[in-house]
Amino acid sequence: MPSLVSKSVVLLLLIGSVYGTIHLGRDYFQALFSKPEAQWQFAFVLAPVPIVLGAVALAVAKFSRPPLPRMFVLGAWVATLAPAALLVLVQAHPY
Repeated sequence: MPSLVSKSVVLLLLIGSVYGTIHLGRDYFQALFSKPEAQWQFAFVLAPVPIVLGAVALAVAKFSRPPLPRMFVLGAWVATLAPAALLVLVQAHPY
């Protein structure tokens, strides 16, 4: 894939992953610091979606030729690990 196409694909995947992660994080912090909605944990059923989007972005960023800048790879790592960390926190029940 040409570099412009690779960058565009990675950016779109990262936007989708970050959007999902923001909503998961909002639900989690709302449960910690204020009165949560009755079924707030249900949103974490969809937590694998931002994780998979981040993982696909990571695969495209790491294995595209010519290689993408490290900023894209780092962003993909963050987009993969952040929703995974939130999911682990919810499953461990530390709230």
